[in-house]
Amino acid sequence: DAQSNSILVMKHLIAGDVAYHADLFGSPFFILKGGERQTPDEVRQVAKATVAFSSAWKTGLVAADAFWVSPDQVSTSAPSGEFLARGSFAIRGKKNFATKNPVEIAVGLDSKGRIMAGPEEALIKLSRAHLTLIPSREKSSDTAKKVLFELKKLYGDEMVSSGVDDVMRVLPTGGGKIVRRRENRKEEAIGGEGGAGGGETRGAEPEL
Repeated sequence: DAQSNSILVMKHLIAGDVAYHADLFGSPFFILKGGERQTPDEVRQVAKATVAFSSAWKTGLVAADAFWVSPDQVSTSAPSGEFLARGSFAIRGKKNFATKNPVEIAVGLDSKGRIMAGPEEALIKLSRAHLTLIPSREKSSDTAKKVLFELKKLYGDEMVSSGVDDVMRVLPTGGGKIVRRRENRKEEAIGGEGGAGGGETRGAEPEL
């Protein structure tokens, strides 16, 4: 929301970072710490996360553009004769675009058993298994229930203390549809060396 956007930029964006924003109205800022030397893979992942949590999700877009800028390009001062709403910032100078990012999000568990969401490329490396969702016209609470049910099938006892609210907390605003389920590595490989084995991607199963 506007308040958290302001806090993020005012308190956490410093020299050496880069700030991301979707190229549409209604987007969070994402900050890549130390991003002035970001890799193409980092650009792709942060851009995907940015558009997934923007209004692109709720409006059901298939893909959206994002851009990144340096901290000195983000200003709280509006150009002469213009007004900035609370939580909005003016961007000065050239924008660096990452175009046609698919609007999707992956959900899994981190190494401490907490539910997390992000670009699929990140979840492949950081979680044992994950689900990938795209926007859908259904209640967010219904989506969260389905995601929780599917995660419990993938993770079993690791999900004992997790509930629907924990899922909703990490998902974009609006409903979603599960389109992929993937097991990234065997359970015994987590935490060990060379544990980034590939998994088999499967098509979506019938909706629950």
